[in-house]
Amino acid sequence: MDLPPEISRKGSGVSQKDFGNIVVTGGDLREQMRKFEASLISKALEEAGGDRKAAAQKLGIGLSSLYRKMEELADTGIAGASA
Repeated sequence: MDLPPEISRKGSGVSQKDFGNIVVTGGDLREQMRKFEASLISKALEEAGGDRKAAAQKLGIGLSSLYRKMEELADTGIAGASA
């Protein structure tokens, strides 16, 4: 399997990975994926000036999918998730 060295090295101690301007830290894979997804949604909302329809289009998902994901990820602190 061809994995990047920082992933394939056992005990590499990597606790933080910067994906563009999105930082994911700690937790198991599921928790890191939730944080990463929440960061992407938050960034899209910010770039769209809070316009959820524009953010959904930027993410390539439907508006109802964005609302569902925001509800699922509300505990991660996504801006506007409770509105």
